[in-house]
Amino acid sequence: MIEVVGCPCCYHHASVRVLYPSTFDGKDAESLFLRDRGKAVHDEIRRCDDCGFVFTGWQFTPDVYESIYKSQTLRFAKGDARRQRRLVSVVLQNTHGHRFVELGGGDGSFTEALLELGHLGKNFEVGDAFPNWAWEHEGSVDFVVAWDVLEHLPNLRRYLHSAQICLRRGGRLLATLPNVESWPARILGKRWPMFLLEHLWYFSPSTLKRFAAQVGLALVEAKPIPFDAELGMIAKRLRQHGIPCPDLPGWIVPLPIGNMLAILEKPQ
Repeated sequence: MIEVVGCPCCYHHASVRVLYPSTFDGKDAESLFLRDRGKAVHDEIRRCDDCGFVFTGWQFTPDVYESIYKSQTLRFAKGDARRQRRLVSVVLQNTHGHRFVELGGGDGSFTEALLELGHLGKNFEVGDAFPNWAWEHEGSVDFVVAWDVLEHLPNLRRYLHSAQICLRRGGRLLATLPNVESWPARILGKRWPMFLLEHLWYFSPSTLKRFAAQVGLALVEAKPIPFDAELGMIAKRLRQHGIPCPDLPGWIVPLPIGNMLAILEKPQ
């Protein structure tokens, strides 16, 4: 693993401290990622007391993350279809134009949903393909979407910069990601279910605004967005974080877990 030295957001060194110690024993990382993980762990969580950015202090190399994600079997949850409808509505309400790119869209079902509505675009999985494509198609895209993706990217700055490059002026990047200043995060502390080995960056609206500005994107809005999921799955996740919770039915409900919808724009 490699250490993230200093704050990746404001570049200060002396102000970075350990917020929560690691709960990862260094073994069998593949079984600790995504929906089928056997338990919830995280590596050392650090916070910059100068700008407030929270991040994972020790990370795998990008090739290790890529290998782990490629080894995962895609599994659908009952709430996925409802969440997809919610996110399609988000796109229709917050974007103009029809040319788009989706980052990390898995099986491409969200991309297909937009194509069926008359949009023109494609899905890129994590890797070198999108940054290379973005530089070859500068200013050609009306919007980029990244649902629960940015917090997983070791080369986050490169991807955000690539998104800025391919967007037209006034084009937007729409993303969902954990908000470390949300009320669930504040109440649950170290037991917040979003603290996971696979999550590398924990933004707040203020730190996201600062980080995005460094690659030429302006934060238009950041607001809470619920996560459509089965009650039973949420109960399991809470127990993985040491929070007592009985077995619950499989009802799908919009849960406030501390996710935010961020809308970033390339200035005119």
